[in-house]
Amino acid sequence: MTDNIFSLQELKWLQAHSKTEEQINESLEDSLNVNPLDSGEPDLIPHQRAVKAAHITIEIAEKKLIAGPYDNIHWQIICKHLSGYPSLINKENKFWNLFSFHCACFKEQDENWPRERIYMEAMKEMITSIEEGSFELIEGGNEVVNLDTNTIQQIKGKGVNAKFAD
Repeated sequence: MTDNIFSLQELKWLQAHSKTEEQINESLEDSLNVNPLDSGEPDLIPHQRAVKAAHITIEIAEKKLIAGPYDNIHWQIICKHLSGYPSLINKENKFWNLFSFHCACFKEQDENWPRERIYMEAMKEMITSIEEGSFELIEGGNEVVNLDTNTIQQIKGKGVNAKFAD
């Protein structure tokens, strides 16, 4: 599945990191099962977004930045892969806040997922919100409303280190 998607360098890195390769392949496979078309064929837009997220995840993992720091170097790598989106200009803090929210959600959803899988799933959500235009509409910081308990929860930490405060 990954032979036609990744560069030779990425494939070599994935082969040397088989657990991460497995997680990325599972995430790519999952993306083919989102929003099937009326014809029964898969909607390829989620898969294309997953491929972008995989490229970012691999480069970030290669540079050992999955767990941070979430700094300018990290941001520049993401912007390199997501160039052409004016909604990202000068929105680094907003991006990391929303990314951290998604990471915290995925950690709660499956606490057995490794950091690389959490990173990739959160990145898929970020790419979706950027491409669909909802990223531009998001305001706020590190507090979210938990609709299950009708409480406001704070997010502690950044990126894959984020979690909902007790």
